[in-house]
Amino acid sequence: MKSCLSCTSSAFVYLKLPRSNFKDECDRVIYKCPNCSLLFKDVATVQEGLSEYYLNNDNTYSFKVKKKAKSVYFLKNEVLKLSNGGTLLDIGCNDGFFLSLFGTDYSTFGVEPSKVKFCSSSITRYTGFFENLNFEKNKFSIVTAFDVIEHVFNVNVFFSKLNNITEQGSYILLTTPATSSLTARFFGRYWRHFLPREHIIFYDDKSIVYLAEKYNFKLIKVKLYDHKRDGLISFFLLLRSILTFTIKFVTNLFKTKKKKLFFDMFMDYKLYVLVRN
Repeated sequence: MKSCLSCTSSAFVYLKLPRSNFKDECDRVIYKCPNCSLLFKDVATVQEGLSEYYLNNDNTYSFKVKKKAKSVYFLKNEVLKLSNGGTLLDIGCNDGFFLSLFGTDYSTFGVEPSKVKFCSSSITRYTGFFENLNFEKNKFSIVTAFDVIEHVFNVNVFFSKLNNITEQGSYILLTTPATSSLTARFFGRYWRHFLPREHIIFYDDKSIVYLAEKYNFKLIKVKLYDHKRDGLISFFLLLRSILTFTIKFVTNLFKTKKKKLFFDMFMDYKLYVLVRN
C-alpha cells in the first residue's frame, strides 16, 4: 500500500502500464486514492534525475508557439476575463513567452528552474523550483501554472506555497491532463499522459477540489480543452494513432524488442480556475 500524495490515505494499485513502455517495473504502477481520487506514481522511484532534467532544459517555448498558438491565446483570454491588470506570476514559464503577451497593465513575473533566456526584459525572473523559492512578502493577484502540477514531487508543498503568495480574491489558473476526460477513461493504461517519466501526479475534479479547499481556495471554473492543436486536426491524429497502435500491438506479439504503445492526445486537458478565499 502507498500513502496518497495529497491526503495521506492508503492508496491501492489502480493499473499497471504496458511493460513495453518502461524499463523498470516500478515505473509502470499507477496508484489511486479512494478518498480524494488522486492518481500517482511512486515518487521515490521515479524522481531520480528529474531535477537535473528540468535544470538542463534548453528548449525555448517561443520556437514551438506556432503549434500551440490557439492554446496559448485561449489561456491568455482566460486571464483577461478575470482581470484587466495586476501582478501576474507564471510558474514554469520557460522563456516567458506567455507573459510577454500582456501589456503594461500587468506586472509580470516568471518562475523557471532552467537557464533558458527570457524573451522579454520586462519580466521579473525567479530562478529555481517554485516550492523552494523565497518570495519574501510579495503577493500576486493572478498565478498561472500551465502543465506543471502533474510534475511536482510534493503537491501539498506546492499548494501551500500558492496560499502563501496570494491574498483574498487572487486567482489561480492551472492546466493539467484530465483523468476524467473521455480519452483517458476510454484508453485506460494506454493513455499517453501516463507515459512520460516526469508525469507523476494525475488529477480529476474531485482531487482538485480537495486540494483547493484544503489550502483556502475555491474552484470556480473547469474547462476541457485541446492542448496543442485545433479540434479537427487532433481528432484526425487520434484516428491515425488508433491505426498505428493496432499495427504496433500486433507487431509486439511476434517481436522481442517491443514498440511503445500509446494513443495521441485529444481533448484531454482541463483548465481549473481557483479563487483565494
